[in-house]
Amino acid sequence: MADEQGTVSFAMVGGDGPHSYRHNSSYQAGVMASAKALISNAIAEIFDVNHLTTSSGSIGIADLGCSVGPNTFIAVKNIIDSVQLKCQSHGFGSQVLEFQVFFNDHVSNDFNTLFKSLPNDRHYFAAGVPGSFHGRLFPKASLHFVNASYAIHWLSRVPKDVVDKQSPAWNKGRVYYTNAPNQVIKAYSAQFARDMDSFLEARAQELVSGGLMTLVIPCLPVGTAPSQCPIMAVADLLGDSLLDMANMGLVSEDKVDSFNLPSYNPTPQELENLIKRNGCFEIVKLEPSGRAPVTKETAPNIQMFMSHLRAAWGGLLVEHFGVEIMDELFVRFTEKVANSSALSPSSYRMMVELFVLLQPLTMGAKANLPYLNLQKGLVGAAKQLIYELIDQKLDIVESHSSSSFGSNPFRIVDLGCSVGPNTFSAVENIIDAVKVKYKSKQQSQNLQITPEFHVFFNDHVGNDFNTLFNAIPASQEYFSSGVPGSYHGRLFPRASLHFAHSSYALHWLSKIPKEVIYKDSLAWNKGRITYTGKREVGDAYSAQFTKDMEAFLSSRAQELVPGGLMVILILGLPDGVLHAQTTLGMGYDLFGSCLEELANTGRIDAEKVDSFNLPFYYPCPKELKALVETNGCFNIEKIEILDLPVREEDLRNPRMCAKHFRAVIQGVVEENFGSEIVDDLFERLAQKLEENAYIFDHEYRKETHYFVSLKRKQTR
Repeated sequence: MADEQGTVSFAMVGGDGPHSYRHNSSYQAGVMASAKALISNAIAEIFDVNHLTTSSGSIGIADLGCSVGPNTFIAVKNIIDSVQLKCQSHGFGSQVLEFQVFFNDHVSNDFNTLFKSLPNDRHYFAAGVPGSFHGRLFPKASLHFVNASYAIHWLSRVPKDVVDKQSPAWNKGRVYYTNAPNQVIKAYSAQFARDMDSFLEARAQELVSGGLMTLVIPCLPVGTAPSQCPIMAVADLLGDSLLDMANMGLVSEDKVDSFNLPSYNPTPQELENLIKRNGCFEIVKLEPSGRAPVTKETAPNIQMFMSHLRAAWGGLLVEHFGVEIMDELFVRFTEKVANSSALSPSSYRMMVELFVLLQPLTMGAKANLPYLNLQKGLVGAAKQLIYELIDQKLDIVESHSSSSFGSNPFRIVDLGCSVGPNTFSAVENIIDAVKVKYKSKQQSQNLQITPEFHVFFNDHVGNDFNTLFNAIPASQEYFSSGVPGSYHGRLFPRASLHFAHSSYALHWLSKIPKEVIYKDSLAWNKGRITYTGKREVGDAYSAQFTKDMEAFLSSRAQELVPGGLMVILILGLPDGVLHAQTTLGMGYDLFGSCLEELANTGRIDAEKVDSFNLPFYYPCPKELKALVETNGCFNIEKIEILDLPVREEDLRNPRMCAKHFRAVIQGVVEENFGSEIVDDLFERLAQKLEENAYIFDHEYRKETHYFVSLKRKQTR
């Protein structure tokens, strides 16, 4: 069964019969038992009962992919017992907590059996929640604890490419990716990545601040072939059994070719990368669940193993092939498994159940996380260049004697800091390099200078300074201050700074060029949201950037001591490349078309769309050099291209690109159109990026990250 989005609704075999999941899930029960102590410890160590129990009179718990029991009831009881124990240890013994438990699974799950099996002695209110956990299931901030055990390796759907006869990933003759070509494996991996993204984003909205989520998921160790895992190895034998029946005319060969199992077992590293890339959660723990390895004595017999498989896969097989073939299929399937080495005890060690403990990031931190991940790579790539600049160009004695604040402290500003943590990494790189410079001067010139460091974190007044200040590292070796205001004007007294840093900020303009929003202007930018169209629009954007850079440079020239240094990391274009010819430019045009679609449906005002333009400009090195030389306050020490450490698959990932767009421009969109359209708008963008994937080809990826280092001239 599938909905209009193509999401598959499947469930374990229901009822109370011999092939039901209820009577064939002891393996999963063992996994839950091994994770019990980890969940209890997580609640004891991290669950904030002081905050969560005072903000609401009840605790909301969800078990996702619950099936029909009894395992879900065991997991829920463990969670509730652990929360109650934590409350008692914090003096809430007399306080009666109420628990609301939500049992979730697909709409085709046997909720009748689930409800009939609910423990009579339960100490919670129970509710069933039908629907896919790859989307939203609960109101915002309504859950305190989410658990999903042996569930999220199931995909929302079979990857469409593996059943497309025209696709190089067509999986003809197989029902899984165990021994399939690389294109099939990539299709499964890509589907899992999309599903994890949807799953994490949905849970991030549903969990309260300070809530917890635990996952238990079967994973393949890095370097392990799928064929070395028993559950994956026997999938090939299922395919062979179906092909045998097709050759006998018992099932259609086309039916066999169109059947694939919708599950995927990532590697631990793959799972960790996806969680970090998503940016909604902090990984508190990611480790093996502690389940004891299977030995010859503890390995399940063939019949038990096959009963478990029939309970898990039976629903899918019946839906696709009909119930009539099931008995004969499993007779053939069992015989093939018995005659293979797939279930040797050594093969069980090739799979690891991973326990993952996650905590949602605060809104201020997670809203910008994809953007911050990009900055993180940028800051890291610039680290060595900053060390070289400070080593070669920082004149310690001159910079201190010229400062109106004396020899101490050494003052640093990060302009356009956002909320961290990348601003802290950048500052620490500068401080470490300055310390090395001082140490070398002490040794070579017998100077006794040990500076203190004062760091100023600057951004617009609308920046989330609360999140920034809460994130300042406890191990900081500097005094810190927040400075609200635009870096296009003065922020500090004269000659009060020794080092200025700005990362990924100066391509933002101080305002939209006025000509592009006037209907009577030659530069009116109707139908577009950036300068990818008429030359006059590009000229207006360039002129505004010129004004802004002049204001920025003149302000910093007054604030930096003579001989002070400034580093600018900026997104730009190579000389001679037009914005319209780049992935970014074409992506913005697609975003503009999404706005027009919403205007055509009456969701937003069409005139607002015509007057909406993004305040970005991406200069080329020739422009930057000319602007600095015209200003006349700084010597250019270096303009160099940074090699950003980003994986090729991420650069070509439309969904990830849509995330970056959202992280960067959501605030501007909400300010102009309101927050109600945001989810729909960026989902439309993601779909358009997938439909126009050619824009990610290397020939269009011309955006370049530049490292620009400047030194304040001794006199103006």
